[in-house]
Amino acid sequence: DYRVAQQAEACATGWPTYPVPASFHQPFHSDVPTLLISGELDPVTPPRWGEAAAAMLPNHLHVVVPHAGHGYNGMEGTACIDSLVMRFFRQGSVQGLDASSCVQGVRPPPFVTGVREPITLERAAVEKFAGTYAATQPPLEVRVEALDRVLRVTIGGDFTAISSPLSATEFNVEGLPPGYFIVFSADGQTVTLHEPGGKPLVLTRKP
Repeated sequence: DYRVAQQAEACATGWPTYPVPASFHQPFHSDVPTLLISGELDPVTPPRWGEAAAAMLPNHLHVVVPHAGHGYNGMEGTACIDSLVMRFFRQGSVQGLDASSCVQGVRPPPFVTGVREPITLERAAVEKFAGTYAATQPPLEVRVEALDRVLRVTIGGDFTAISSPLSATEFNVEGLPPGYFIVFSADGQTVTLHEPGGKPLVLTRKP
C-alpha cells in the first residue's frame, strides 16, 4: 500500500485545495495541435477515452498502439512512435505525421519460456549490495536495502519491490513479469537493470 500511503500522507500534510468554477466539468474545446497516444489493450485509459478527447480537439492525431497496454515500454518497433512525438514537438503540428505505417511494426515481446527459481543466500551475501545507485542518462536512482536474505529495491522513488537472488549477483524483481531482473557487480559498486526488449541500464553506487 506504499503508493496509497504516500498520497494520503501528502494530502494530510496540507496539500492546497481550491474551489473550482462550475465550468470545470464542462467539455473543453481547443484548436491547439494535439497528439494523443493510446494503448489498444489499455484497461486504465482505453482508446475510447482518447476518442472522447479527440472529439473536443479538432486539430488532433490519435495514435492507437496495437497490442499495447497502459504503456508500450519493452515492445518491439516502438522507436518510430518516439520519433513521431519528437517530430510533432519540432513542427508544432500534426500535419504530415504518418501514424498508420509507424504502428504496423509494433510487436509485443516474445513470451518467456523459462523462469529461473530463486536461490538462498546468507544475509552477509546480500548486505554488501545495500546502498543507493544512480544513473544520469536517463536520470534514475535506485535504493537497495538488505532484509533477511533478500533485498528491498526502490526504483525511481515510487516503485518498491522485494528482490530475491537468482545467483550470487543476479536478483529478480517481484511483481514484474519474468525477464525483468537486476545484476550487481561482484564488488557491489554498480547495478544493471534489465527488462525484456530494452537496453540494460547501469547505475553506479553513490558515496
